[in-house]
Amino acid sequence: MASGARPTGVLREHQPRSNPSRAVDRRPTDMSSGVTLSELAAAVASVAILSVMLLPVLSVVREQTPELAPERWEETIAKFEERDRETPPPESPLLFTGSSTVVAWKTVAEDMPFAPVINRGFGGSQVSDVLYYVDRVIIAYRPRMVVLYSGDNDIAAGKDPALVLADYSAVEARIHAALPETTLVVVSVKPSLKRWHLAEPMRQLNALLPQWAAQRERTEYLSVWDEMLGEDGQPRPELYSDGLHMTPEGYRVWTELMRPRLQALWEGEPQR
Repeated sequence: MASGARPTGVLREHQPRSNPSRAVDRRPTDMSSGVTLSELAAAVASVAILSVMLLPVLSVVREQTPELAPERWEETIAKFEERDRETPPPESPLLFTGSSTVVAWKTVAEDMPFAPVINRGFGGSQVSDVLYYVDRVIIAYRPRMVVLYSGDNDIAAGKDPALVLADYSAVEARIHAALPETTLVVVSVKPSLKRWHLAEPMRQLNALLPQWAAQRERTEYLSVWDEMLGEDGQPRPELYSDGLHMTPEGYRVWTELMRPRLQALWEGEPQR
């Protein structure tokens, strides 16, 4: 063999030519690995059998994976637009949008009496859905201020906090490209009894948001996390109607937290 040449295949123990009693494996081999073709065929068959056995499990996982296509909200968004044609919304409103926590805030206009309020939440939505419909649920109203609550559905769907933050960034960029004077207020993910097992990724997302907001013009972060926990560090049961959605007491806590901050932001900005 020439100097520096590399042998191919797998080196086998030297078999003396003069020893006929010692059997030699003459089965064809895959020379890149030293595995015989019969062994390879057996391995492939095993994988095929395992795949068939796993099909029911994979089907269950697929069924349990949330459908993330944003078009699922088209009917809801179209109803907003129909309502707006029947009753034109106020100009330069304080607009709330996001997931079911926003949808269920039936007293939000009364709780924020310092501004004309409209609620354009759509239940079960994620930040990526707000991004998909940002022109129709936010920009079309030319709001003076936007309060966005979302994120916990995203985490529950298995999204990484960094991915959710990227969706927030895209929403903020779209809003301020169209409405540079609009203030965006992002509310932290809230704790809940039903999703307490996801507390750690939720905390991770909440930890990313303050600095993210501080680096952007007319973007604010408002945390509700700590105030919704009891002295034991667990979510306060009285704030939840079903372990996830909030009771009137929960919204009272939110109002006490938000109204002073939002009013100060509102009154500190000139009317357009």
